[in-house]
Amino acid sequence: MQIDGIIRRRLIVSAGAAAFASRIWFSSSARCVARFDSRDPPLTLAHFVQASAARQLWRTCLRTIKGLPDRATRKEMASWARHEFESHRHERDLEQIKYLIANGRKQLEIMAETLMRSGVR
Repeated sequence: MQIDGIIRRRLIVSAGAAAFASRIWFSSSARCVARFDSRDPPLTLAHFVQASAARQLWRTCLRTIKGLPDRATRKEMASWARHEFESHRHERDLEQIKYLIANGRKQLEIMAETLMRSGVR
C-alpha cells in the first residue's frame, strides 16, 4: 500500500492536474500492481544510486550517438542502446546492475574510440 501512495503522489503534481492524474492512475493501476510485487524486497539507497548512474550512462550514450553523421546509423545505434537498457530494466541484483553499468561504460568507450579513429568524431 505504501507504493500506491508514492505513485499517486508522483502523479498528482498540482491541484489542477489532479483530475488528469486520477485518470492516469486508474487506467494504469493494473500495470503498476504487476510491476511492484509486494514479495519483492524494498529498494535501497544503493538501488537509487545505481539508477542514477544508469541514467547518466543512457544520456552519455545518446550524446555520443548524436555525433554520428549518418542518420540511419544514428537510428540503428539508438535502437540498439534502447534495447540493451530495456532488456535489463527490471534487474534488482545490485552486483548485476553494477556489472551492467561498468560493461556499458566500457562498450561506450570502445564505440567512441572507434568513431574517433574512423574520423567520424
